[in-house]
Amino acid sequence: MSDMFNKISHLFDPRVSLARFLLFNRASREVSLRVPRVTCRLANNTNTPSWVGVKRMAAFSKVFLCLTLVSMPLIYVPAAQANVIYDWSAACRSGVTPGCTGTATGVLELADAYTPGTTVEASEFVSWSFTSSGVNYSFAASDLTSISSGGPLPVSSGIELGQFRLNFGTSGFFNADPTATSGAFWDTRIPDNTNRAFGVSSLWTLRSQVPEPGTLALMALGIAGIGFRRRNQVRVP
Repeated sequence: MSDMFNKISHLFDPRVSLARFLLFNRASREVSLRVPRVTCRLANNTNTPSWVGVKRMAAFSKVFLCLTLVSMPLIYVPAAQANVIYDWSAACRSGVTPGCTGTATGVLELADAYTPGTTVEASEFVSWSFTSSGVNYSFAASDLTSISSGGPLPVSSGIELGQFRLNFGTSGFFNADPTATSGAFWDTRIPDNTNRAFGVSSLWTLRSQVPEPGTLALMALGIAGIGFRRRNQVRVP
């Protein structure tokens, strides 16, 4: 161990001339730094020496630096946030035409600016699709005329926190109202009473968002670094 400290002390001794580490190229008039090779001695309990060269550490550093540079565009370039998506499901009831049976489902997509648990604004609407045994349709943002009641929708899962109604002009509407005096219900008419579905037990579930590319890049970089570190790790018997 003292041998290692002597080597390091010798390198940083101010009495040692810098000329030993500087190389001058007369043709190009460039000065380069010559770094001497340094080795570190590690001893275990059995006093069996094991030698680790700086070259191995330098090789690992080069690989790590390369992975960092390759990942920088994904890490530091701002990526568009994923839209907010709710899955909707509810029980159907008979009594309307054509009505539906079983369970009706829907998918509501909102812009990334929407915060779950707050009122939905028309500017945040992206699309809404409805599927059931009797009525099926899908609308985009260009089809929406207004949102007369914007909820709010639940933070993660549950019934809407207030009346939620999407209006599509002459094409009809979708309405879910937990505040009705007769009890919570949902109702949709596309485009009118001749194509209507009705039911109860409305449930909204917020989908888990996919990690951003920058997050994935950092995870990959960390896993790669651990792999290379273990590969180059010295095992002392």
